[in-house]
Amino acid sequence: MASPARAFLVKQVGTARSLSDKGNFSRVAELMSSLKPRIMKEQPSLWGKMRNYYVTAHLNHAKGYRTELEKICDSIEGDGFQLDLKGYTSILTTMGRTGLSGSVLNKTWKRMLDKGIKPDAGAWNALLAASCDDFSQIHRLMNQMKLENVAPDSFTYNILIRSFAKHGYAEEAWRYLENMQRRGLHIDLRTLGPFIKYCADRGYQEWVDTAFKKVRSLNLPVDDLLISSIIQARTACKDLTGAESTFRKMLGEFPEAVHGRSWAALIKAHSKLGRLEDAVSIIGEMARLELRPDYYVYSGLLEGYLAHGKVALAEKLLESMEKDEIKPTAHTMSLLLRGQLRARNISVAMSTKELMLRQRMRIDVRTYHELVAVLGEGENLNAVEEVFEEMRETIGWTPHACRRMVEIYSSRRMGLRMIGMLRRMIEQQVQPDRETHRLLREHFDSTGTGHMYSKKLLTEVGELGKSIAELSSRKVESRKGALTRLPV
Repeated sequence: MASPARAFLVKQVGTARSLSDKGNFSRVAELMSSLKPRIMKEQPSLWGKMRNYYVTAHLNHAKGYRTELEKICDSIEGDGFQLDLKGYTSILTTMGRTGLSGSVLNKTWKRMLDKGIKPDAGAWNALLAASCDDFSQIHRLMNQMKLENVAPDSFTYNILIRSFAKHGYAEEAWRYLENMQRRGLHIDLRTLGPFIKYCADRGYQEWVDTAFKKVRSLNLPVDDLLISSIIQARTACKDLTGAESTFRKMLGEFPEAVHGRSWAALIKAHSKLGRLEDAVSIIGEMARLELRPDYYVYSGLLEGYLAHGKVALAEKLLESMEKDEIKPTAHTMSLLLRGQLRARNISVAMSTKELMLRQRMRIDVRTYHELVAVLGEGENLNAVEEVFEEMRETIGWTPHACRRMVEIYSSRRMGLRMIGMLRRMIEQQVQPDRETHRLLREHFDSTGTGHMYSKKLLTEVGELGKSIAELSSRKVESRKGALTRLPV
C-alpha cells in the first residue's frame, strides 16, 4: 500500500494532468512551484511527469492558434522552464499537425540543436510527419537521418506508408510495409489502418482487400475503424450492395468489433448514393437491436442530412445528440456551419462560428473556404476580410482562399488591394497560383495600365510569381523521382 505522502503527490500529479488537458498552464506552473522541493526530496521520478504536463498544457492552450503556437518556446522558457528532448518533440509534433510553415518548424529545430539537445528518431519523425505532403522534403530528411546515424523505426515507416498511401501511391507504400517485415519491425493497425483508410478514400478496393488479408494473416485485431474503412471502399466505388453485404458479413464474423463507426459507414453509404430514407431507417434497426447511437452514428447521419440540404433536420439531430449527452465536436459543428452557409442562412451560420470560437473549437480549412466564398458574395467587405484575417491567425491562409479574396477585390475593381493581397501571400509563404496572376493581368488590361506605380508593381510581382512557379515545377519533379530514391 502506498504511503500517505506518496498518495498525496500522486494525487497532485493527477490534478496537474487534468489542468494540462484544459490548457491551464499557469495553474500547472503554480503546482510545480509549490511541490518541487517535496517531489525532488520524496519522489523525484514524478517530476518528469509534471514537466511533461506543463508543456502539454501550453500546447493544449495554443492548439489551433498559429500565432500562439509560433511563440510557444519563448512562452515556456520565459517562465523559467527549460525544455528537454521530449518537450521539443511534442512541440514539433503539434506544430506539424496544426500546419505551421516549414520555416517555423526549422526555427524550433535549430533552437533545440543550439541548446545542445541531440534529436532522436522521435524528433525526426515529428519533422517527417509535418512534411508528409512534400516527397522531396521527406527524401531530404531521410538522407539527413542516415548521415546522423539515426535508424528509422516503426513510426518512421508508418509515416512513410501513410504519406504515400494518402497521395495514391499504394504500391510504393506496400513496398515499405514489406520492407518493415523484412527488417523485423513491429507491424500493427497503426501501420495497416491508415493504408486501408486512404486506399478506401480513393476506392482502391483491391488494395483494401489485400491489406485486410495481411491483418488476418498477422492475427491483428479487427476493430471498428478497420471495418468502416472497408465499407467506405465499397461506397467510393458506388457499390451499395457490396457495402451492405460487407457490413452484414462483418457483423456476423466480428460482432464485438462492429460499433458506431461501422454503422456510420453504412449510413453514409446509403446517404451518399442517394438513399437518405434508408440511411435514416438504420437508426431504427439499431433501436430494434437495442443499440444506442453514438457520436459516429450521429455524425454520419448529420453528414447525410447536410449533403441533401436538410439543414433543419440536421439542427434537430444536434439537439437529439445533446439530449443523449453526446457533446458536439469541432467536426460536427463544422459540418453544420457549412450546411448553414450553403443554405445561405448567414446570420445563423455566423452565430454557429462564434459559438465554436468561444468553445475553442478549431474551424477547418474547408469551412473557412466556404465562409470566404459565401461572405464574399455579399456587400459587407469588412465581414469577409475579418474572417480571412481570422483564418490567418488560426490555421493559416491557403492558395485557394487567397485566390478567392483576389476574385472578390477584382469584382469590386479594387486593383491596389489585389496587388496588396498578392504581396501578403508572399510574406505568409503562400504560393500564388496561376489563376491569381490571371485575375491580376485581366484587371489591369481592362482598366488600363497608365498608372506607372501599379504597372511597375504588377511587373515585380509577376516576376516573383514566375520564379515561384518554376520552383513549384521542380518540386513536382522531385516528388515523382523520390518514389524510388528514399534510403530506407
